Amino acid sequence: IYGESDLSLLKQLGQRLRRARLRRNLSQQQLAERAGVNRTTISEYERGASTSTMTLVQVLRALEMLEELDEFLPEPGPSPLDLARRQA
Repeated sequence: IYGESDLSLLKQLGQRLRRARLRRNLSQQQLAERAGVNRTTISEYERGASTSTMTLVQVLRALEMLEELDEFLPEPGPSPLDLARRQA
């Protein structure tokens, strides 16, 4: 994955969001309305255009996929230093 360009990764993200939208039988317009964004924004996102983190959160919420953020950025556990302090 590190060999992929940033633009390639954005395109892959857009394709995945498109598939998630289609699995829910939503049009771009319906998803845009649920997310509180413009339909053009959804279209651009699905094509791999750069968008804001806020837009990603809005789209994930509209798709009922916010739990995906836990896999994307899991809550870090205690640091090794914290663990050593607790054991001492």
